[in-house]
Amino acid sequence: MKVFTWIKVIGILCIVFGSFAILEHTASLAMAQTFENGNEHLPKVASDLLQRRVILDYTGLLVYTIYLFAGILFLLRKSFSLRLMYLALSLSILYQILPLLLFRESHPIPNFDFSFHVSKLIGPFIDLLLLIGIIRLSGLYYKSREELQERFGTKDGIINPRRCKITTFIGLFFLAIPIYLFVMWLYAAQIGTTQPERVAIFQNYLPAFLEGRYTASYLGFGASVLAVISSATSLKLPEKKWKVINSVVLALGILLLLMFLLFLL
Repeated sequence: MKVFTWIKVIGILCIVFGSFAILEHTASLAMAQTFENGNEHLPKVASDLLQRRVILDYTGLLVYTIYLFAGILFLLRKSFSLRLMYLALSLSILYQILPLLLFRESHPIPNFDFSFHVSKLIGPFIDLLLLIGIIRLSGLYYKSREELQERFGTKDGIINPRRCKITTFIGLFFLAIPIYLFVMWLYAAQIGTTQPERVAIFQNYLPAFLEGRYTASYLGFGASVLAVISSATSLKLPEKKWKVINSVVLALGILLLLMFLLFLL
């Protein structure tokens, strides 16, 4: 895959993830305010738990604002872009991991639940993959197109047809995950008469570790992102059939990514 394409993919992903996280923490602050004001229709939440949630949300807004701007500046290839990306991804990983290690409190309301669940490792895992990708890319990040062409001896930069074809199949594999989840949900929606019944039917087709409230949505979102990345890396394959396959995977991956993102909002 071309170095400049990797830069675009990573930068855009950071912008998307950062924007989503900012929206999520803004909504969480609004929810915390609702609980703080008191409402007879809402369950009681301890004041210390509310305060902790508010502090974490304000911290999250700061972390993911840095994350968002790191993605933007990564696309612009500024002199400090790499260091800012290292900082943003490291802060994001720490922000997601530390509450699980420090608090470990369960609560029926997901926003106030700090108990460990495997789904909560998806975000740090994606950030870790991005961090590894940036570290591998760092030696080429500031190279010009001419320098890359001279170094790799190809007009388009780094293209390995065999690797790209393998990546295409990886993209198809990742795309199959959100498609399966979406089809199963449509099936459950058709045969279920109430929302709890639909959810129960849907979860019957999932392994136990995916039965959390948003776990399947996070998995679908993450797999869609990986499908988009995989297909984007292989679009430079010269054969028409591979271009068609990767274009279809890319288009479906983006649609499913947006759909699961809406589920999570």
